[in-house]
Amino acid sequence: MTSKGQWLIGIEHGLRNFLRIQRGLLYVAFAACAGIWISTPDAGAQATGAGIISGTVTDSSGAVIVGAKLIVTNAATDVHNPSATNSTGYFEVDALIPGPYNIRVSSPGFENLLRTGITLEANAHLNIPLRLSPGRSVQNVVVNADASLLNTESGSSGQVLTTRQLEELPVSGSSPTWLAIIAPGVQGAVGQAASTGDTGGMLWTGLTQDFGTFGQIGINEFSLDGAPNETNDRQSGINLSPDEVGEMKFDVTGYDAGVGHTMGVYVTQTSKAGTNNLHGAVRETYTPQRWAALNHFSGLNYRYQQATHGCVEGAGTNPECYAIESEYGNPGTHANVGDAALGGPAYIPHLFNGRDRFFFFVSVLDDVQAGSGSQTASIPTIQERTGNFSDLPQQTTDIPLAFTSACPAGTSYFGQYQIYIRSP
Repeated sequence: MTSKGQWLIGIEHGLRNFLRIQRGLLYVAFAACAGIWISTPDAGAQATGAGIISGTVTDSSGAVIVGAKLIVTNAATDVHNPSATNSTGYFEVDALIPGPYNIRVSSPGFENLLRTGITLEANAHLNIPLRLSPGRSVQNVVVNADASLLNTESGSSGQVLTTRQLEELPVSGSSPTWLAIIAPGVQGAVGQAASTGDTGGMLWTGLTQDFGTFGQIGINEFSLDGAPNETNDRQSGINLSPDEVGEMKFDVTGYDAGVGHTMGVYVTQTSKAGTNNLHGAVRETYTPQRWAALNHFSGLNYRYQQATHGCVEGAGTNPECYAIESEYGNPGTHANVGDAALGGPAYIPHLFNGRDRFFFFVSVLDDVQAGSGSQTASIPTIQERTGNFSDLPQQTTDIPLAFTSACPAGTSYFGQYQIYIRSP
């Protein structure tokens, strides 16, 4: 080979190495984008809220099949989880994110079996018996179970809200944690229509301790993707919007060893992750104070305050009446909450396609809210700061006997503003 040919080959190798480095830097830059959640097949391995699929593989006579090969596949991401039966024909695949699953089973001398339509919910443990028929392995048997299976292997129980339910159910302030109020066995310190008295419950107002179970209000426990998610006063630390939550589960019994750390409700949340299909959502919730109605007793109090202060002509008559309307006449908080979310396979044109293995999820939240109220405060005038309090209103009637007997006749009495000077 000529020196010119060797020189060209050297340039080619150098360019290839340079492109590999640049491609790696692009991957790192893509993964480091602000606010992007990257998920891989192992992303759920440490997450509480993940589920388990197990079962026993037998033949048509009921005898267990040892060494049968299984592939448990997430139908949304096409991520494969291989497994095999042990000496008792049992298999188990754990750390599975909630979602739809298929199971493919094969063993020499038996027809292949494909079980589809399996729905795994948060914290669920599904036991699925699988039976193989004798035959050639090139033959396939497909069983479609299009209904959710009963969770018979775990002591964990409670209401599970799926992704679709969280997206479609209306909730005050776009805070899905409030949906615990409608779960069986959950008791609330406020009514299910709490927004009629206060349109609070927003994502960051920290009102998520106002429910419980067994009469224990406000001692709940929260987890998000396996990590504790609560503040020092047992409120929910981070309240995701409905478009950021994958599933939610409300445990009220605590029979399972994985929960039961409190006498209250154990709230498990999983965050959304990308799938092979590109999905997104945009949501806007506008809640002005004047659109909400006062509850019965708040209305009585408001009208009482108006009558007491002579505000029969409305709030525009004087500043005091306007302050009463702001404090008692508006039932809640003015809020304008918007969010957007997008998830799917990571993809860089001509460089990388993350289908079946590498996904992203990104979301943005705009939480704008403002409350109203009034407060009266007094500060000393310039004259009073020099020690001259003669401009304070004097009281001329109902002067206490203790004052008149202790002070010379004609001494001014300022009532609640009376100043006492202690001799050194």
